[in-house]
Amino acid sequence: SSGEAFGHLMGNPIFILCIIAMLCYFAFSLFGLYNLYIPRFLQKKHSISKGASFISIYFFGLVSGGVASPCLTPGLALILTMVAAMAHKFLGFLLLFVFGIGLSAPLIILGTCSGSLNLLPKAGMWMLEIQKLFGFMLLGMCFYYLSNITPWWLILIMLTIFTLCI
Repeated sequence: SSGEAFGHLMGNPIFILCIIAMLCYFAFSLFGLYNLYIPRFLQKKHSISKGASFISIYFFGLVSGGVASPCLTPGLALILTMVAAMAHKFLGFLLLFVFGIGLSAPLIILGTCSGSLNLLPKAGMWMLEIQKLFGFMLLGMCFYYLSNITPWWLILIMLTIFTLCI
């Protein structure tokens, strides 16, 4: 139901320019022009607060899980919609159970094989190159979003100038 609203927003040039500005800001940070830091109020405290209850911890996890799951939420919404449309309780349980097993399998494998984390490559210059690659990918997304509001020939000219300046 939100597809129409997002489609309308993607036709608004001001919204597109805001997205492009944000993507450029993050891309230039990946190129090392400046560093982005986590705000102090979001940084981990050195001492655990003694007033936290299990209910507040549960709700914090519930909210942060919903916010931090953009990959999970559309699939879960699709399965919940299918379960509601089928109105078959056992099949709905089975679908959600298999979905949960599929989500937890990588975590179980990672937890089981945590001793082999030493085999992963160490941090070094290759990570800076990967960081620059992601910066170029973000700038590519800028051109993609810009294609919604500008003609294709102008995008090609800007892309050519951009690649020549690199």
